[in-house]
Amino acid sequence: MTQAFSIRLPIRYEDSDHRGKLKPLALLAAMQEAAILHSESLGRGFTWLFSRNWAWMLVQTRIEMLDWPEWRQEITVRTWPSEMRLMLSVREFEVLVGEHLVARASTLWAFFDRERKRVMRVPEEVSQAYVINPRRALDIKFVRPKGLSEQAAWVHRQTRRVRIGDIDSNQHANNLRVVDWLLNSLPDKHLATHRLKGLDIRYIAEMRQGQVLRLHHEAFDEGKQIHHWIERADGPMATAATSLWEPQPLLVGAEG
Repeated sequence: MTQAFSIRLPIRYEDSDHRGKLKPLALLAAMQEAAILHSESLGRGFTWLFSRNWAWMLVQTRIEMLDWPEWRQEITVRTWPSEMRLMLSVREFEVLVGEHLVARASTLWAFFDRERKRVMRVPEEVSQAYVINPRRALDIKFVRPKGLSEQAAWVHRQTRRVRIGDIDSNQHANNLRVVDWLLNSLPDKHLATHRLKGLDIRYIAEMRQGQVLRLHHEAFDEGKQIHHWIERADGPMATAATSLWEPQPLLVGAEG
């Protein structure tokens, strides 16, 4: 395909899980790196934006897993903007091993004034730097994930505090840290017997250093669908997500 930016990355041992498969967090990190490097290649990267007190803020990610690559394989991440709206942009991703598509995602971004701490109109000097390709990786609409009204199969809750190591250059919890909290705070038994198929996560309010968070997880359909929420102790809902899972055999010697 044309009008896409691509990077190639090896799957390191530290990027693989207990089954030797690519970790979800490593996959999302590779997508983040591709988006950043794309902007850098156009002269509209972090340093350029930072000097103007501007930033792109991730609002929502929808990702679908088709297969899980293994340690020592190489992935190609290609990305392109499919829309550039007044204050928002939609960015697409495809992840491949060779010619084999293993993941696809659509992401929603807001253009942010770091000084005034509010969303702003995308300046022409930013929007005109990108070539828009309207092809979508996922044919979806961005809506806030919601929980179900039926009885959950199991419920899991946790409290944590945002630490300095969780903070990125925009002085709030990085989106990868948030995904890490949601997925890796699930019960070990679930993680040992299920594999992630899809994730829909909406970032609603900033989480800053020192804030106390309450994490809630409710599982449905025997753990194949989980709804996640993060609330700040001072009141606001910070994140809402839905994850989809498929069962997999428990490895010999693995503990639940």
